[in-house]
Amino acid sequence: MSSEKIEKGLFDTVILKIKQNPKSILFILVLFIGIFVTQWGIGLIIDLAQLLGFGEILAFQVSFFVFLLSCIFSYFYFIYRNKKS
Repeated sequence: MSSEKIEKGLFDTVILKIKQNPKSILFILVLFIGIFVTQWGIGLIIDLAQLLGFGEILAFQVSFFVFLLSCIFSYFYFIYRNKKS
């Protein structure tokens, strides 16, 4: 089977699913925006850390540490919110 045939079949499958459930377009858009904002935020923190005088490697470490803290706080927030229900 050629890769072009596989890609066309995959594309047709995705289009068919979107036609069956138009809400999935909104879901995909929200995911895309969330991923974009996350990547943009990490890059912004790297640039800010370098502007403050950190080296490139340390700037990356700072950025991913901030991202890690964000993930941890989000996790605990969702645990806290679900306990009240």
